[in-house]
Amino acid sequence: MPIKSCSAICQDTELLKDLKDLEDYIKDELNVRELLTTTEEGENVRRSAEPNNRELGKRCGKQMKEVCAAVRALTNAQLKEFESNGKVELCGFELSPDDMSIALNFTGAADTLQAESYNGVLAVFDMHQDEGLIREGLARELTSRVQRMRKAAGLSMEDEIEIFYDTADATLKQVITEHATTIRGTLRVDMLEKSKQPAYCTEISTSEEECAGGKITITITKACLHARPECASGLCSDVDALSKALSQVSFDTKSKDSSVKVSVGGADVTLEIGKHAVYTLAALLNSTST
Repeated sequence: MPIKSCSAICQDTELLKDLKDLEDYIKDELNVRELLTTTEEGENVRRSAEPNNRELGKRCGKQMKEVCAAVRALTNAQLKEFESNGKVELCGFELSPDDMSIALNFTGAADTLQAESYNGVLAVFDMHQDEGLIREGLARELTSRVQRMRKAAGLSMEDEIEIFYDTADATLKQVITEHATTIRGTLRVDMLEKSKQPAYCTEISTSEEECAGGKITITITKACLHARPECASGLCSDVDALSKALSQVSFDTKSKDSSVKVSVGGADVTLEIGKHAVYTLAALLNSTST
């Protein structure tokens, strides 16, 4: 499921700026909806220190154990002062940042907030799941199911396909409609209702899936050219036969060809791409709804 937000807390403003520059990448990698950066720590951030045994061992000798205990006993206020001054005196030794590592720790509500600390940065994740996040997570899950079907069928992302679905689950229908842009961006094609699938489409794979308790049947078909009935009818009286013949044409979407020729009832019919025929049913439906 997507994470509502991540707050990066750090006193290094240059580092925070670098994080904002990488915001899109970080959000995508962590599956986070919002990235926040701040130097404000609030009441739930506390520092802890861990001694660098290797460095301190060279200098402290027999007092090593005492110095290490003193390092671990430093309070949050003392550590903040140490960060500001760059030094602190313990047990008669002046310690520098090389002598210890400081971690930021989060003491807030663990049921909805989770934190990770690394190298002076505290990342606090808001794990609360609202309805919007749950539906977004379902959209990602649906695209994942389609990608697995693609792989199982031996298809690559370069293979042109069309995707149809059939479900009685109201939530899944809402997810597909609400996140159509995200789904299209991931799959590079729309998910359309099964009822809109033309009989002439060549099916590649069909799978019955269960997603968040709802059942959905997903069908992958080979992408093909679709005749625009209102335009193609002027070229051929049997639009159904024309559509079937057109669906069998091997057409490269990267091709510069502006027309295709098919044979219907022994007669050749030439169709202009865009005017008489379009590639993918979604393009056809969009063209007729405008």
